[in-house]
Amino acid sequence: MYIPLVAGFFAPFSYVDPNLSLLIWHIFSVLALACSCYLLSRETRTSAADIFFHSFLFLPIFLTLWAGQLGLVFGLLPLCIGYSLINQQRDFIAGLIWSILLLKPQFFLAAGFVALTLALMRQPRALFGMATGVFTLVGFTVLLFGPASTLQWLLSHRVSDATYSSGLHGIPSHLITGLPANLMIQFPVQQREAVKLPLYFAAALLWVFGLGYCFKLTKSQPRRSCSISLALVFGLLLCSLTLPHLLYYDLCLLLPAGALLLSKNGPLSAEKQSPRIALAGWIAISLFLPLLLIFTAIKWLTLILEMILLALLVALFWQYRTPAADALKSTG
Repeated sequence: MYIPLVAGFFAPFSYVDPNLSLLIWHIFSVLALACSCYLLSRETRTSAADIFFHSFLFLPIFLTLWAGQLGLVFGLLPLCIGYSLINQQRDFIAGLIWSILLLKPQFFLAAGFVALTLALMRQPRALFGMATGVFTLVGFTVLLFGPASTLQWLLSHRVSDATYSSGLHGIPSHLITGLPANLMIQFPVQQREAVKLPLYFAAALLWVFGLGYCFKLTKSQPRRSCSISLALVFGLLLCSLTLPHLLYYDLCLLLPAGALLLSKNGPLSAEKQSPRIALAGWIAISLFLPLLLIFTAIKWLTLILEMILLALLVALFWQYRTPAADALKSTG
């Protein structure tokens, strides 16, 4: 599924010993995590060392580092840089940075959700920045790798989607997260194509509801930092619930949401129930990892985890309804 630019980035790693190249990548990942924690600490007025330490207790972060995945360098770091820039009123540059998330598309929709929310507030610069960056990245891909490779990358998404519905490929189903895929794999293989479209449609409706909810909330919320932070939190939670191609370690994308909701001095600190909701999600996600690794044949375990995340999202929707927005307004 990854854009060919990712392969271009990793090509130099092939010139050194595989163990050394993996060590270098681990160093990059830890540095990306540290930088992300620093940026989050500035926005939440929390110790960067505390966020960095506690991030290792969030097991998707640990699994991402251990497995050498892309989420921290190509996902978490650009997401946090863009969030910091957008809080500095540098929306277009933030959008350009967020376009880098095309290299780790599991994070892309959360940033796009924030940019689209701002566009509905008649602040479209972040959305324009993302669009400009995406066209630039695709253009570089065509120039460097040719139209044929670029087309193959685009068509590969159809093949990747088939791995979840056909049952013919070795997807580690015990690590699949995201409600569409988790619900789909509960059905026999011959029925999955029939249920895929309704499940994807329901996931899309959840995004539409979230966008409308955030737009309504921002109309009664004069503090821009609160509006942006809430949109980011809801966008990240929607990603964790609705993306069809999500594995457990991709839940590292929830780190910024946890940092924002747990902060006592950040833009969302007025709502006293949010830290409890965030802590419940943090504990549930981390405790499920050993269960998923031990009981690999039980397909409904990750479905239970997703139902817990859905319940937490509903709880957050309830907390930040109009009365909660008025409470935030009064503290502004």
